[in-house]
Amino acid sequence: TAPLFEAVDGATIQNVKLTGVNITETARLHVGALVCDAVNATIDNCSTEGALTYTCSTAIVGATNSSQGVAGLVGALKGASTLKNSTNGINVTITKYAASCDKKVYNPFGALVGYAQGTSAKNVVISNCTNLGYVLSKVKSITNVQPAVGGIAGFAHHVTLNNITNGKEGDTTCGNVTFEQAQSCVGAAAVIGACKNITIDTLTNYGTFSYQQSIAFPYVGGIIGTWWDNDGTVTSELSNITNYGDVLVSKCSHKAGDPFFGGIIGRHAGDAVKLTNCTNHGD
Repeated sequence: TAPLFEAVDGATIQNVKLTGVNITETARLHVGALVCDAVNATIDNCSTEGALTYTCSTAIVGATNSSQGVAGLVGALKGASTLKNSTNGINVTITKYAASCDKKVYNPFGALVGYAQGTSAKNVVISNCTNLGYVLSKVKSITNVQPAVGGIAGFAHHVTLNNITNGKEGDTTCGNVTFEQAQSCVGAAAVIGACKNITIDTLTNYGTFSYQQSIAFPYVGGIIGTWWDNDGTVTSELSNITNYGDVLVSKCSHKAGDPFFGGIIGRHAGDAVKLTNCTNHGD
């Protein structure tokens, strides 16, 4: 099967349910079962079930200085977009990045959303959403890409998240993120791989994050892998966050830099952030 929408701008997508999805993609810049690239869009009460496999064997089609976005529901969510009351049930597998795959600014892989990018004037809003799919990266060597991997979003910048659930209580598969044999990463976590200038209020994670065979810069967290805030005047906030998922790291023989591991946040750099009522129950 193919994604339902290649790209939308200013559109409203409502009450759509996709089942039996089986997508294999090799070179598209943004990939999502519902929509690949959504700008200034409203997505409401949509759901997906099935599988998506991304195997990059050739140059990625798209601007050289762009970031990528691969996910089960929405590949890239940009501008003044809103995603609400929606559920992803697609399992995302990243199998290969060949040497010919050109480097992007970031290469975010997610289950719900791959790449979420608002503006300084208007955040992307993601509310009342659930991810029940998993993300599995089986890439052996990714020296030419900068991956950011998370169940809710691979990378998020100028984003507001409200009432979010990753995984399902008592289910050992839903919401899990497994990152195998990576050479380096921008950030990786069960919920958001890497982010800048975000606000999260009420989020629960049940998914387990597993990071294997890294040799450089593992920035790993249960909720957020890497969190930058370097705009000088922006204060990001996390409120009412609960993590039940474990963070599992094995065979980490870093050659450069120091590893950062955390139950809530792996690494934070930049301006002040505010954490309120954040609890970690995972290992």
